[in-house]
Amino acid sequence: MTTQQTALALQKFSPADYGLYHQVLSCDDVMQKLTTQTLDDDKIKRAFDSVIANNALHDDFGFFKIEWQGQFVGYAKLKLENKDSTRAELAYFLLPKYWGLGLASMAIKQLIATAKTTHIGQLYATVSKQNTVSQHILAKFGFIYRHDEMIDDMDGEYWELDF
Repeated sequence: MTTQQTALALQKFSPADYGLYHQVLSCDDVMQKLTTQTLDDDKIKRAFDSVIANNALHDDFGFFKIEWQGQFVGYAKLKLENKDSTRAELAYFLLPKYWGLGLASMAIKQLIATAKTTHIGQLYATVSKQNTVSQHILAKFGFIYRHDEMIDDMDGEYWELDF
C-alpha cells in the first residue's frame, strides 16, 4: 500500500497530548526549518497552553495531531485569529522520520477542504526562505507568494490562498 492510499487522521490536541506536541517542538531538525531559536520546556508549555485555548474557539479550527498508520507523525494547524475571523493560518510540522512521504500534502488537502466548508475566505501561511519543499507544496495547492516577511528573526515568505 502506498502512502497516498493510507488514511491520514487529524484530531485536535487535548491537554493530555502535551508530550506529543513537545516531541515536535523540541526536535532540532524541525526547529531548524522553522526558526533560528530553540524553545526551552517553559516556552513549549506556554505555547501548548495557547494551543489548547485556540482549539476552543471553533470546532473545525485549531491545532491537530497528525497520525498515519497508527503513529504520531507531527501536527498541523488551521488557526483562527479570533472566533469571527474570515481568514486562518495554515501550517504543518512533521517529525523528520516522516519527511518526503507526501504526508504534508495529505494534511494540507484535508485542512483546505475543512476551510472551504466554513466562513473562511482566505488561508495564509508563512515559510522560511530556505524551506523550498514547503514553498513547492504551498504553490501546488494554489497558494500565491505575496511578500517577504521576517519570521522569528529569519527571512521568510508570506503566502495566501483565496477561495
